[in-house]
Amino acid sequence: MAVRCLSDVCVQREAAASSAAAASWQQPLAAESFQRRYGMLLAQPVDNHTQSTAWIREATKHAPGSPAHHRAYVAPPASYGEMGASMFSLLYFAGFNTASRLLDVGCGSLRLGRLAIPFLDSTNYHCIEPSLSALAAGVQHEVGHDLLRLKWPAFALNADFQPPRDRQTYGETYDYIIAQSIFSHVGEDLLRLALGRLRQHMTSRTVFLATAILPGDPSWGELAKAEEYSGWLYPACTGFDPRRLETIASEHDLAFVVLPWPHERQTWFALCVREADALCRRVADGLPRFDEKRILNVQVALTHLARGA
Repeated sequence: MAVRCLSDVCVQREAAASSAAAASWQQPLAAESFQRRYGMLLAQPVDNHTQSTAWIREATKHAPGSPAHHRAYVAPPASYGEMGASMFSLLYFAGFNTASRLLDVGCGSLRLGRLAIPFLDSTNYHCIEPSLSALAAGVQHEVGHDLLRLKWPAFALNADFQPPRDRQTYGETYDYIIAQSIFSHVGEDLLRLALGRLRQHMTSRTVFLATAILPGDPSWGELAKAEEYSGWLYPACTGFDPRRLETIASEHDLAFVVLPWPHERQTWFALCVREADALCRRVADGLPRFDEKRILNVQVALTHLARGA
């Protein structure tokens, strides 16, 4: 399936420089105009909400297009900002800098993008996302259309792990790839598809950061195991045996290293090309160690103080 960069500003920069195009950026960016401006939806989004969860039920209480709505469809809305900050911090401690090229897999409503896009040099933020509505809401409520003109992020709408592809980005490789709570919703077949396609965009300098639900994570015992499923399972989750993860990574010539980075419900790990496995180990060894219980206690105390104020 052909996939191209959704943003016509990164396909036709000359047009964006014209006064007419510049004036048009001043108009409100509704979901419909977002679709017209950034291209047609080339792959159907995977938005199966038949198996409801608490935060998706919460989302339905809010009007579509409101910040509460699009945040709740990504994850529990109370943790939207904290998770974005945690993802950005992990990238930073792994060596992330303004010149880095980042692929955000499943960028949703731009929970990480709202931090990474302004931080990175122009054209260095790329995203894969199956849901046009989530991405459109993220642009309108979290990023703003002026930042798109300034930073030229590239978006690809598909559920097939295909990065943005146009004449500027074809064959692009990345310094960092991040997939937070993506592999917690897939069977082994989709994990293999993802690694097979994303491996083509990795070099010996690439760090691929991802999460999965492993033994010891809070919901492990209640989940379907990934080897028993195929395709997407959303919003329900799957769990992986870490030995299976390591085996599948090895099939794609990738090294697998569990990371000591806090996550409330899942486990972070890093993938690097096998010849650069030392890079993954350096990332793991270089991360600061946190007392998760102490962090949680501080967060609870600060929340109580804020409510009291």
